[in-house]
Amino acid sequence: MNMNIFQKRIENLCDEIVGRILTLMQANSVSEVILTDNDNPVYVIWFDKMGDPCECSVYKVTAVGEGITLEVHDKITGENYKVTSRHEAALANPVWLNDILEVMTNIFDHRDTDPVDVSPYREFFRLHSNIDVDRITTCSTMEELISCLKGNEFYIPLSKIQEHETALLFDYGMALDLYYFTQIWNIRKKLFKGKDLEEITRTYGEKFDMLNLQFIQRSKRYYNMDPASIYALLIPVNYKLKKEEITALVEAPSYEEGRRIFQKTWYGNKYEQLTVANLEEFYNHIHRSILEKESHRNPYSVAVIYSYLYNKEHEVNRLTIAIECVRYGVQHDEAMRYICNS
Repeated sequence: MNMNIFQKRIENLCDEIVGRILTLMQANSVSEVILTDNDNPVYVIWFDKMGDPCECSVYKVTAVGEGITLEVHDKITGENYKVTSRHEAALANPVWLNDILEVMTNIFDHRDTDPVDVSPYREFFRLHSNIDVDRITTCSTMEELISCLKGNEFYIPLSKIQEHETALLFDYGMALDLYYFTQIWNIRKKLFKGKDLEEITRTYGEKFDMLNLQFIQRSKRYYNMDPASIYALLIPVNYKLKKEEITALVEAPSYEEGRRIFQKTWYGNKYEQLTVANLEEFYNHIHRSILEKESHRNPYSVAVIYSYLYNKEHEVNRLTIAIECVRYGVQHDEAMRYICNS
């Protein structure tokens, strides 16, 4: 019995590391990563058809559905092998998987990029921020960047992430998102009153609820994350979605149970076409519909400004998706689906 428990813990740990690898790849818009000899090589044991062990270096990691596959190279024979089963040693060893994660993190954290031209933004930052953009552009590590932000409001949320040894770029980005969302919600009553306050509360309230529903659905469906890890991703704001409903959705033991709980929520009742499966596509439709209604109903309110900024942001987002689809050779019909759903 104790051995079974230990084995289950190993499997859960492997699933968690694979989930972080997939998150890292998704955050950097790639489906495969090549590990070159210049990176710290990761060696794994691969068993050939005769059952003999071979020490191979990992040279490619590919995202496949909710898991990964490895392509490894045997320097002695010069042959390449593909590892596809999670039960093979290379994908069942948490130490090797963690080594792969560390190398991939290092690759993404230190990719050579063209210098950023900050001249168009320098005057704006001088007038409205205490961030020294010229100093920040010279930083080569996350430690240097965070040190530059001392005295700035972003220092605390980012330094908390820095305390974790396994922190990824995704974690830093998520920390900034959560800080941004919380700040908007907390200061809205100081900035707006009357109808403007109503519209901002409704627009952002539904946005945050829908984002939390998406985070929960993605975390459970694609990464099989445990409840504690899911809670860490959620925006600490609830509008029409009750706290007890969030808890029930996060801790639902199955997809069917999660769907049943969702259907009883305010969103499940109001939007009949909305399901757990189409949350991501429907989110943009709902948000856009709310802004268009409020803008037409109150043409001299803050809703018009927010609607313009929202549509401008999504215009840029669609152009970015189109460029990425061309870059990665995505077929026309599939590319149009990604663009239209954004």
